[in-house]
Amino acid sequence: MPQHIGLQKDNSTAVAYVNKRGGARSSTLAALAVEIWNVCQQKGIWITAQHLPGVQNVDADWASRHFNERTEWTLDKSIFTRIVTKYYTPQVDLFASRLNHQLPLYVSRHPDPGAMEVDAMTLQWNRWTSFIHAPIIMLLRILKKIREDQATCLLIAPNWPGQTWYPLLLEMLVNIPSLLPMTETSLYLPFDREVQHPLWRTMKLAVWPLSGNVVEQEVFHCKFVTTLWPPGEKERKRDMKVLGDFGLAGVSHGINVHFQPL
Repeated sequence: MPQHIGLQKDNSTAVAYVNKRGGARSSTLAALAVEIWNVCQQKGIWITAQHLPGVQNVDADWASRHFNERTEWTLDKSIFTRIVTKYYTPQVDLFASRLNHQLPLYVSRHPDPGAMEVDAMTLQWNRWTSFIHAPIIMLLRILKKIREDQATCLLIAPNWPGQTWYPLLLEMLVNIPSLLPMTETSLYLPFDREVQHPLWRTMKLAVWPLSGNVVEQEVFHCKFVTTLWPPGEKERKRDMKVLGDFGLAGVSHGINVHFQPL
């Protein structure tokens, strides 16, 4: 049975493009309107839009801004390019949206016409190699999910040794992590690039190559030990520090792991 969705928008241009299924002034908006209508037709849905003055749209406006400010921080594309050049190109961006996805295939938190799936936490992650840049508050759940699904991923997370999730992060390393170059433009909001992340001066973000597969963890451990102590060389002290800007990440499988430059 056909269904109807009624939209109330405080943007008159958006209302016009939805109701007219496109427009002539903006090719981007026209394409998006056509995409919306194509999805609706496939689902047997009729959609109409009505203008709602901004002064009456207080709740939705607040919720939209609140959501964006907390979840839509995007890693600068040049940094992402350096990451995949150094490690590998993941298949799926697991925590993204049409505004900030780094890869063609992405999973969104909410229904999104461009997303391959919705709600990453309900999926089986060992189906792909993944890129994960999610809200920090979710890191413990994400790390447990990586271990549970034996997933392989590149995770963006801060160097915060005091956090409860940090030992699990180190346990699942399968390559040496890299600190990211942090400037005022390293993280940005896709809808307002002038806004700076409040912690960009103090937060040390890193890319962590992880796997929940124990065999992959052990392979990395063996390779790492061989690199540190070539055959015939006496084992060095494990509390040795490395000078420079790329300090100690932590201890993984009994071995001190130091950050490498990106």
